[in-house]
Amino acid sequence: MIIRKIYIRGFGKFSDFELDLFKNMNIIYGPNESGKSTVMAFIKAALYGLKGGRADKDGLVSEIKRYKPWNNGRYGGYINIETDNSGVYRLDRDFDNSSVKLFDRDFNEITGVYSGAKDGRGITEKLIGINENVFERTVFVKQLGTKIDTSASKDLIDRISNLGQSGYEDISYKQAGFVLKEALKVQVGTDRSYTRPLDIINRRLGELSGISDTIKEHENSLLQTRERHEQILSEIELLVNKENLIAMAVEFSQLKERLTVQKGKYEEIEFLNNGIKLSQKNIRKINEDQVALEQEAQQAVQQERGLRRELTGDRRADLDKESHKQKSLIKGLDIIGIMALMAVIAALWAVFLLDIMPIYFIVIPVLAAVISGTFRYISSKRLKELAEELKVLNEGEELAKHKLDNALKVKEMVDQQLSALSDRMGNEKIQLEQQIKRLEAVSLNFRQSEIQELERRIDQLSDNMIIQQEKIATMLSKAENLLLESVLENRDESHNRELSQMRQVYIEQLQQKKIEKAALELQLQKKGSTLETEAVEQEMHKLTQQKKALEQRGEALNIAIRTLEEASHEVQKKFLPVMNKVFNSTFAGLTAHRYNDTRAGDNLNIMLSDPASETVIPVSALSNGTMDQLYLALRIAIAETVLKGNEGLPLIMDEPFAQYDDDRTIKALNRIGELSKNRQIIIFTCKQREVEQINSCIGSGACKICSLT
Repeated sequence: MIIRKIYIRGFGKFSDFELDLFKNMNIIYGPNESGKSTVMAFIKAALYGLKGGRADKDGLVSEIKRYKPWNNGRYGGYINIETDNSGVYRLDRDFDNSSVKLFDRDFNEITGVYSGAKDGRGITEKLIGINENVFERTVFVKQLGTKIDTSASKDLIDRISNLGQSGYEDISYKQAGFVLKEALKVQVGTDRSYTRPLDIINRRLGELSGISDTIKEHENSLLQTRERHEQILSEIELLVNKENLIAMAVEFSQLKERLTVQKGKYEEIEFLNNGIKLSQKNIRKINEDQVALEQEAQQAVQQERGLRRELTGDRRADLDKESHKQKSLIKGLDIIGIMALMAVIAALWAVFLLDIMPIYFIVIPVLAAVISGTFRYISSKRLKELAEELKVLNEGEELAKHKLDNALKVKEMVDQQLSALSDRMGNEKIQLEQQIKRLEAVSLNFRQSEIQELERRIDQLSDNMIIQQEKIATMLSKAENLLLESVLENRDESHNRELSQMRQVYIEQLQQKKIEKAALELQLQKKGSTLETEAVEQEMHKLTQQKKALEQRGEALNIAIRTLEEASHEVQKKFLPVMNKVFNSTFAGLTAHRYNDTRAGDNLNIMLSDPASETVIPVSALSNGTMDQLYLALRIAIAETVLKGNEGLPLIMDEPFAQYDDDRTIKALNRIGELSKNRQIIIFTCKQREVEQINSCIGSGACKICSLT
């Protein structure tokens, strides 16, 4: 297939854009943002259409929205293609209304010939032989997108099998196998089916076999059946009574537990209320004690301040000062007295011995001595008074110091008591808060009236149980009677589990008895006539023949499925080596024969032999540039082998040599140049260097260069 012409009415940044292509090598050149990727996207969109829907996982909007014309013009365009059988076609798409038209060489519309869908879905796949998935992952190489993912690998492997066996990739082993398995399931049935023909026949044969045996034995067992029916009725009645009794016992036990829980809640509520009252009382008492202690502490502080004022007063200083003054005065008076006494002696000597002065001169020193002695006596007496007062003051200070120590100890003790009361107050408040929260939680689902309701219902159940137990006491086992008595007397905490298990046993037995009763009644209704027996045998014979035919058909389908699976595996083994030969040769050429042993496995898992270490290594061990060469070689090999039975599709590549150095680029261009002799090549590039290299390797005459600038 060759793309001869591209015309874009409106697609992204392009409108009324036309591009003619050469049948061999085409280089579409333009700098970044010139629209190369948009033109490439238009080629795929013209062939396969655009996808709608929501944004993808990377946040990109859907294709149908992404390429809306920037000028809001008509959204679409066409490509002219020429197929290998010289068919010339125009594929015209209108993306605004999701329509497609296919015209032949003479512009006759032939859309319906290649597509049965109104929107032309599948038209390109029928025209060129491959679907969009294979096209995009083989000959359509996006920028940095040479790698083939796992989903494409599986699709390509299936197509290898299809091509090898039938010559057509759309005649699928997988689809054929699915059709055969579906036919086996629908027409016959499998080990896992339940509603298929063979399943229905087997079930019906089983039913008929049972009916036949029942009819044959009916006349002989009719009397026994009636007796058994009566016995079953009695057993059902007994089981009903037992089940009712145990049901009442279960309800009784459950209600007792609920009553215990409710009473426990009631008692807990009472306990919490009392605790709250006590905590509140304690808090009030602590508050009162704190007030009293604070008053006592205040008094101690005031007393301490008074005592400190006493100890730090000025009275001692005054007494010391006055004592010193009196002592100094006494010393002065002693000197004056001595001098006066000496004057008296001198005067007496002068008057009586020397008779040099009159006697009245003696009066003056005597008077001075008397006055001095009088003042000394007064000062001595005052000094003794000061000494006594100082002694009393010292004793008062000692007492004040003792009282101060006591006051400090009292204050310290009061502070400790206040601290202890504060801690107690905190604990009491925490305890009060916890009790209030617990009271709210317990009171949430508590109704005091429910206790009376439960007690009334328990009394009612107790009376009914006693009546029912007395009615069937002889038909109950010793263990059953003991259990019921224990429930009524409330000997243990709970019997719910044991009672529930016993009730379940009764229910299951009752169901079995009812089933048996229904079966017996069915048997009693049947008369077992010869006509009924013959009809059953005829139906069994007919179904046996049908079963045999279905089993033969099922065996044939199973053989076909196994044969098809074996054939598919063999074809894969046959075609993969052919593809690997081209793959290995292409990759060796791209790497200047550095790697000469490269293979793709059953699921296109690529492994190669490292010539340096002679070990088999995975593709992940290679550099990015070498990996690009490897995947490019694989795409070329697939196009040359797997897709060879279809159209020779153009190899369309966007910046395929982005991670190549100059040497790798030249080797790749030489190989692509060889391919362009028999296949159209379209390369999109933004590098002038690559354009020059292509001209150098291929020659300007064999290559068309289209510039988007």
